Amino acid sequence: MKPVIRCSELSTLLWCPGSRVLGARAKRPTEDTSQAAAGKWCHARGAERLRDEESATGPAIELPPVEPSRFLEFITGYWVDTVRMYVEPHMAIEYEAEMEWEFARFILKGHLDMFAIDPQATEFVIGDLKSGPDPVTPAEDNAQLLGYDVLAALNYPTAAKGTSFICQPLLSEEDGLERVTVSRAADRASLEQRARYLEREINNALDHPGRLVSSWKPCHYCPAALICPAFEKDLANMILELTPEQIAAIPSEPSVEKLYRFEAAKKQLEAPFKVAHETLKERVAAMGGAELADGTKLFIVDRPGAREITDNAAATAALQDLPDPLFHLCYKFRPGAIEEVLAEHLHLPKTSKKGPSGQSAFKDRLGHLVKQGVNKILSIA
Repeated sequence: MKPVIRCSELSTLLWCPGSRVLGARAKRPTEDTSQAAAGKWCHARGAERLRDEESATGPAIELPPVEPSRFLEFITGYWVDTVRMYVEPHMAIEYEAEMEWEFARFILKGHLDMFAIDPQATEFVIGDLKSGPDPVTPAEDNAQLLGYDVLAALNYPTAAKGTSFICQPLLSEEDGLERVTVSRAADRASLEQRARYLEREINNALDHPGRLVSSWKPCHYCPAALICPAFEKDLANMILELTPEQIAAIPSEPSVEKLYRFEAAKKQLEAPFKVAHETLKERVAAMGGAELADGTKLFIVDRPGAREITDNAAATAALQDLPDPLFHLCYKFRPGAIEEVLAEHLHLPKTSKKGPSGQSAFKDRLGHLVKQGVNKILSIA
């Protein structure tokens, strides 16, 4: 029986073939986290809007039991507006599209958030919504999107052009992070080349099912990171006894290569550390405390959290005696939030290539008051 490979696991599988074996053993959470449940709601609500507003087709839609909020509606609205930017009016749209293709040694499957194609089946558009705050690999280098491109190209042999994008509404453009990244295939030869490349790389991964390779990209998202022997080796304490000659050879400052290793280690460990931290808290809370073999005791302590104003109108009334210069120090306008509010107030899309939008209204009203900063982002390819 041929193994089934999902596009969502390609980024990890192609780097670390053994992740597929360990991933099958790793115990998955039985309940959705609040972030995962909110993500499912955004995907379902986005599909619902594409169906109602853009005549998209797809399976029955059921919204998860999550309380809607302006925050979640913003994610959904940004996604729908982005779809409109890249999909031409004459294209047919399908949400939650399932595709698969049987290769010689495996079956590739993909679940596409949005797939659109023209009436002649010569051009397609693929959209992938990432509702979380963690940046993913940009579209042009993203293995999951590569898998989607290949599935679309093989299922539509007349397709000669493809556009695929990743939409991450929660990324901060003020921090230099792109909310939308795009990958394009300009001709049929390019699409077929991608299919040959992906088949070769997946076959290579299947040939080495026991190979574990730790690195920041695959480990960051791998569901088996916390049970992985290679990852555990990365965490192992080490004792070194240096000779005087070795000490003398140590430079007074780190090289760029060494600094990069620290940066890569931070990226590799960050997400699994967060999962381990939250899981440990849940376990300790459920047990009412725990004691380890070496005598270390773990327990949960309640402390005050961050303060938050819950009613802006009431806060404004309570501070009405402040002179204007002091009152204006109490708040900060956020451009992204203003664009969303203007879009809602004026019944416009958040962004648009074809006409007025929340972004254009913001520029017209407040563009002369905006100071654009510069963020220096470390990019790693």
